[in-house]
Amino acid sequence: MRFLQRPARPYPDKLPDSWEANVFRDGKYPEPLSFVSGHLDPDCPQPQQTYAQTATAVASKKGNKRKSPPTAAQVASVSNSVQNAPARKGLPMGERMFYAPRSYPSGHDQAPLIAATFPDIAARVLRDANCILPLAVTTKVQEGGSVTLLVTDTTTFAAAFAPYFDTLTTQLKRPFPVGDSPWLRFRLAPNEVQLAIQSLPMAFLPAHPEELFSSLTNSIYNSRNIRILAARFHNPKIQSRAGKTATSVIVSVRSGDVPTM
Repeated sequence: MRFLQRPARPYPDKLPDSWEANVFRDGKYPEPLSFVSGHLDPDCPQPQQTYAQTATAVASKKGNKRKSPPTAAQVASVSNSVQNAPARKGLPMGERMFYAPRSYPSGHDQAPLIAATFPDIAARVLRDANCILPLAVTTKVQEGGSVTLLVTDTTTFAAAFAPYFDTLTTQLKRPFPVGDSPWLRFRLAPNEVQLAIQSLPMAFLPAHPEELFSSLTNSIYNSRNIRILAARFHNPKIQSRAGKTATSVIVSVRSGDVPTM
């Protein structure tokens, strides 16, 4: 029988009064240098590979090496990348605005008070009407006296508040005197963007500005599936276009159609 190698005479040296020390002194143990490690003995049975070891070996051959746990630096890098990721863009401001113009442009003496207090008035009106839309708005009084409301929530269209425009207009008139220029009913803000189309050949454009819109409507709809709202020559003078081979036009489209154009 073979024995696993062990440190030379641990007990005889450290515990001379022990049972093993007495046995060793009686010559019943061979010298430690004559011990042979079990794994070197050809008659010693070799340990069998476990299932986990076998699976790991197979996965390694297939290239599916097990990834080591992430380091602190890697975790910090991922966290920073998430925090610095650009926020998802919401609706453009033009689609979140509605306003009440005055009968004719006229500034209001209490413009700062209106801007500060009407958001709370509007929220109360909407809440009393059981409105389930976001109630937060900001208010700005323009130089001409019109009152503009901007929906704070970037995912809510101003058009969703259209059923409440009459009530909001009534509540706007009550606390703030307007004299002979009252506010008109709230309405959606103009949501148009003007784009220039350059170098259009004059040979295929109508000579009269009144015909330009109908001429471009079908062409742009066929090529971009967008219906333009208006069209005009960049230079309105007919004489200035005489003799030229190309010119520029201005078309109006909805803000949501700008990326497609």
